[in-house]
Amino acid sequence: MVLQILLLATTFCSVLQSTQVQEHERFKRQTTPEETPVVFPSMEVIPENKCTTYDGGVGTCRSVGLCVFRFESVRDLEESACTIDNGEIGICCPSKPPPSRATGPTLVEIPIAMPDITSTDLDFAGQEGRSIVQRIDNLEAELQRRGLIVKKGSAEYFLEAQFDGDKRKVWELGRDGLTGVEATLRLVRTFQLSSAQSREGLRRFSLQNTVIADTCPINPPCPTTKYRTSDGSCNNLQHPEWGKTFHTYARVLPPRYADGINEARASYDGGPLPSAREVSQRAISSEDRPSRKVTVAFSLWSQFLAYDLSLTGATLAGNGEGIVCCHPDIQENPRLLHPACLPIHIPDNDPYFRLFDRTCMHFVRSVAAPRSDCTFGPREQLNQVTAYIDGSTIYGTSEERTNILRSFEKGKLKWSITAGEQMLPRNSSVFCASKDTTCFASGDNRSNQNALLSLMHSLMLREHNKLADQLSRLNTGWNDEILFREARRLLCAQIQHITFSEFLPLLLGNRVMSSYGLTPKLSGFTFDYDGDLNAAIMNSFASAAGRFGHTLVQDSIETYSSQGGRRDARDRQKFDPSLLHRRGNFDALVRGLVRQPAQAFDGHVTPQV
Repeated sequence: MVLQILLLATTFCSVLQSTQVQEHERFKRQTTPEETPVVFPSMEVIPENKCTTYDGGVGTCRSVGLCVFRFESVRDLEESACTIDNGEIGICCPSKPPPSRATGPTLVEIPIAMPDITSTDLDFAGQEGRSIVQRIDNLEAELQRRGLIVKKGSAEYFLEAQFDGDKRKVWELGRDGLTGVEATLRLVRTFQLSSAQSREGLRRFSLQNTVIADTCPINPPCPTTKYRTSDGSCNNLQHPEWGKTFHTYARVLPPRYADGINEARASYDGGPLPSAREVSQRAISSEDRPSRKVTVAFSLWSQFLAYDLSLTGATLAGNGEGIVCCHPDIQENPRLLHPACLPIHIPDNDPYFRLFDRTCMHFVRSVAAPRSDCTFGPREQLNQVTAYIDGSTIYGTSEERTNILRSFEKGKLKWSITAGEQMLPRNSSVFCASKDTTCFASGDNRSNQNALLSLMHSLMLREHNKLADQLSRLNTGWNDEILFREARRLLCAQIQHITFSEFLPLLLGNRVMSSYGLTPKLSGFTFDYDGDLNAAIMNSFASAAGRFGHTLVQDSIETYSSQGGRRDARDRQKFDPSLLHRRGNFDALVRGLVRQPAQAFDGHVTPQV
């Protein structure tokens, strides 16, 4: 029963691996996938071996991996053991009729009357937008001249490392996005538009054929290949930009800016909102409440998955420099305060910062993204990674990044030997909190955020290289390029399988999974693809709902010996992978993932977060 328990409690087991390798062995090919695509046949019909489920119902005895997602507790899983015809131990999979799909509300667009806005008006607004952005450029040059930029190793630098990406591209897109926002504000002032008119009505007016048409996103050309693109483009051939890197988040509801377009949200009476630091101190507490349902592996997968789906860009100064908001020179001369700064006031009685006589907390707004539909309208936020579960944190979101990580030998990724273990390649250029250790290189610098994330990325590296080895033995005619693409394709499928078969059922429960059609099929294929559905990640998910895992995080990392005894417990240190530089810790940390309980899902958050 140990295998069944681990399948439910952790997210490392992947049934697809053995299935896919067997399919490759059965249908071994000497030709390239481009000449003859590899197509897996539908799964064979599984013999109907009836059994009794844990709750007394009728079920069918299946292998563990084909039905583990139907169970929400280890106890139910243990009580559902059965024997398959071949003598293998399986579980009694409940026979349930497919439930009716849940349906959401229908959105009805309300007509909004607009004044007569001419193309000349749009051009004047565009020129105003460019003028304001130029003034900000001048301010940034002045700040750089005075040395008022984020210094390497500072607290601000440490904070911005968590939003690290292609800084140059983020800066360029931020200027384009801000140009459109300022042009929109000019139209709002000129025509005295209401909130609804400025937020919804202006979307009728395109930036195309105006003086700022060059700020519009450009749709990428689509290659004729079966493989995913690194940047997520062309997943939907009718809308190749949907889900692509460096595009806007989608929205469930319209934004609630103070001015409807750009200003940070205010209270209902128009006054400023209370200090975010004060709110967090009063509303959020820390309490040790270990989960009785999931382990640290569950919370780690939630973080790994969230990073695969979203990375919000922060506003940057010229050439990708970080912006300073709380320097004494700026506090004495508010003229030097960058418009992207939203410094957080620290109360005088703050239990921590009063020890350092700090009254200002550094905070920079997320970058303004060019609107994906190339229209006038409110400020939007930028997602730097793809919207798909595609392993972008492993491989990167550009061909350039991917090529840096590849060994170009037998389809493998580069690796290093650290403390006797095969791990991610080392990268001295990546920000590391400890001067005594080197961080690692991966598709996402956030893989260095804590030792467990680095561990997860190293496991994924090993899995990719193992798949490449297996494919090479089975397909001797495949070159490095084909081996790499196919290994990546299989690993992405494994990540998706783990997410939908093991992670989401524990997170959402079977009822929600079934109601929204998320439960994987036991055999065959699905035909639910909707080409009209934009795959872009929701703004509310990236900034709020997707952060549910914060309350699951433990304040320490436990390691266990091969005999099962706890060896050590260490604080979670950000951007400090020193734990992985010690011999024997890799396996000890993996044991900790499946032994140490996560924190319960509640309103408490560890101070480590």
